[in-house]
Amino acid sequence: MDIATNTWSTGTGRQMRSCWPEHRQVEQFLYVVGGYSPSGPSAVAQTSVLHKGAQPRVPALNNMNTYRLDMSSAPGVWTTGPGFTEGRADFGVAYDPATNKLYALGGDANRGRLLRLE
Repeated sequence: MDIATNTWSTGTGRQMRSCWPEHRQVEQFLYVVGGYSPSGPSAVAQTSVLHKGAQPRVPALNNMNTYRLDMSSAPGVWTTGPGFTEGRADFGVAYDPATNKLYALGGDANRGRLLRLE
């Protein structure tokens, strides 16, 4: 969004889609980490599971990459890496400028382990 003109414009799309990834901006870079695969269980599978009284299945935690968007020039350039072996979603990411590191906190896969992206 261009704040001065109050308008949105289209940027560079990310190659991998995901649900509930975490993101953090550090200087001119936007990091997108983890998340669920968008190809979760079908509506039929969800309905059949719910009728049996069980909880619905959730998509597998399989996005094990980090994506970085360089926003220093329009429309921006995405790169992939490093691997995010924990492969989790719905977590927090913090940045420590003193160490220049990102930290992954909590999340669905590993129940609160603290990870550091180096």
